[in-house]
Amino acid sequence: MANYKKDVVNTESTNSEINEVAELKNTVAMLQEQIKSLLSAQNQVANPIIDDVNRWVKIIHLQEMAEGLTTNIKLSTRNLDFTFFGEDRDVRFTEFQEIVGKYKHYFADNIIALSTKDNDLVEKYRLPKAEDTILKASHLANLPYLSLEELETLYNSVADGHKRLITRRWAYGYYELKDPAYADKKKVDLLNELSGGALQNLLTELVEKRKH
Repeated sequence: MANYKKDVVNTESTNSEINEVAELKNTVAMLQEQIKSLLSAQNQVANPIIDDVNRWVKIIHLQEMAEGLTTNIKLSTRNLDFTFFGEDRDVRFTEFQEIVGKYKHYFADNIIALSTKDNDLVEKYRLPKAEDTILKASHLANLPYLSLEELETLYNSVADGHKRLITRRWAYGYYELKDPAYADKKKVDLLNELSGGALQNLLTELVEKRKH
């Protein structure tokens, strides 16, 4: 009878090698995922910086200035002058940062605001946006046609800066435009009372200026 030599296979050794290979593959896969996550995080940090450098920001004027006067913003690159309510200017991101640094009180006083497209900056710098402003251009256009109740409600609901704007607009319409709609005595008396006599003071100033 022939003798056959039987090879003996160490199954424990083979299984161990298979496990080591599997663990190595898992480790490599985990490292690759970690590298992807790090690169992704770096891009998320870097991209906004690149975008901001080339970004334009819209500044909206929320006041209306008397003839010959402007809201002036002096920047290192140029001067910005605003006259009308709703007037806007596009500024570079670096100019916007300068405005926030020098004129943040303009935002607080409802003199200027940001547009809706810049909501991320509104949140980041804690600034108001134009659409959240209670006083709208339509209010100013219809100001003398509001009822006594509507006029009082509007005046009491807006910020101090816009209270002054309403008073100036009424004085201008009453004295400069000679618009009969602004001559309603009840409304003049109401607005003068609400403004603590500011309307009468403005009218007096306008009269005095005309004398000189």
